[in-house]
Amino acid sequence: MRAEAVRETLAHLIRGEVRLNEPLARHTTLHVGGPADLYIQPSDRAEVILVVRYLIEHDIPWMPLGQGSDLLVSDAGLRCAVVRSGKALRSLQISGGPDHTLIVHAGAGLALPVLAQELKRRGGGGMTFAAGIPGSVGGGIFMNAGAHGGEMKDCVVQVTAVDRYGSIQHYASNELAFAYRHSRFHEDPGFILEAVFQVPQVDPQALAKEMDAHLAYRRATQPLALPSAGSTFRNPPGEKAGRLIEAVGLKGYRIGDAQFSTLHANFIVNLGHATAAQVLALMACAQRRVFEQFGIHLEPELRVLGEP
Repeated sequence: MRAEAVRETLAHLIRGEVRLNEPLARHTTLHVGGPADLYIQPSDRAEVILVVRYLIEHDIPWMPLGQGSDLLVSDAGLRCAVVRSGKALRSLQISGGPDHTLIVHAGAGLALPVLAQELKRRGGGGMTFAAGIPGSVGGGIFMNAGAHGGEMKDCVVQVTAVDRYGSIQHYASNELAFAYRHSRFHEDPGFILEAVFQVPQVDPQALAKEMDAHLAYRRATQPLALPSAGSTFRNPPGEKAGRLIEAVGLKGYRIGDAQFSTLHANFIVNLGHATAAQVLALMACAQRRVFEQFGIHLEPELRVLGEP
């Protein structure tokens, strides 16, 4: 990729930021990751579309980035352009819908906890599970994020995205191929711009009580004081990845500054200067021991990006 030439061109086309060799450790919740050849932060929705279309038209590899959770970027970084949704796509509109519901238009860069808190204020139910998920609306759609028995698929009506060819597409919920931590965007890459949700209107006091319970549970059971990427492995059918990792004696086990949390064994935390190589070594160790003892192969929930 002609990174310097692309940077100069895009810097004249948009008001947003365009940087070379940006360390992705600054932009992931695990605080791990080498540099991206090109890092682009458009200033608004129109610039996002312009940038993505430019990259597609010039055959430049690219990927979207939201809050940077659920990601493990290699120490070598990424040989592509990284386009951050961030402040460009944080719009939020909430209006009354049919049959005592609310219709929500949320930009892909909006943080899920911000959306959940605003819905709580407006008496919008169905998304209290998102209050503790450290991701964006776009990332939540991509991964079909969920917790406490709820998932994004339960309330999504439509998603608007730039597809791999640069066209704007509107996908209905039944076109999104939602499954456990999966959506159509895993196989059909695109840049999510916005999602429309429909949620029930409920008693605000009951809603606040439910959300407070979810957040209290998260504080008690997850290592929020240290950088992490969220759950490391998917839960196997009928099992919990954290229980299996703990059962093979790896809770609290560390390699360098990467550690299986002492609070929740399915979280890898960064004790200060962890590397992607250390995280991958921990993951491989857990997969080997769990398979040897239980015959279960742990599937990563983290998306591992870049060459080791």
